Amino acid sequence: MDGMVHDRWLMRRLSAMLRTAGFEALQSRSYGYTSLPDATYMITLVDRGADLLLNAGRIGPGMADALKVEARRRADVDHFYGLIVFASAVARRPA
Repeated sequence: MDGMVHDRWLMRRLSAMLRTAGFEALQSRSYGYTSLPDATYMITLVDRGADLLLNAGRIGPGMADALKVEARRRADVDHFYGLIVFASAVARRPA
């Protein structure tokens, strides 16, 4: 998560940040993206995550390869599931 998420608490604080900056929050929403029915994109995230862990020295090359192989194995037998939650806010500054 450290290598892919810039601020894991941003959406929790965003409404207050918008108000402090003089905006009125009109709408906030969350959206989910899943690996179903095609896990191709999520597999790229597994690969990137494994590479980040490897380059940070948190795992070795064998573990990085094993994570990638296992993700593909699970996708091949329809047992891979990934979910990314996106959030957005629409705000305006009062006239």
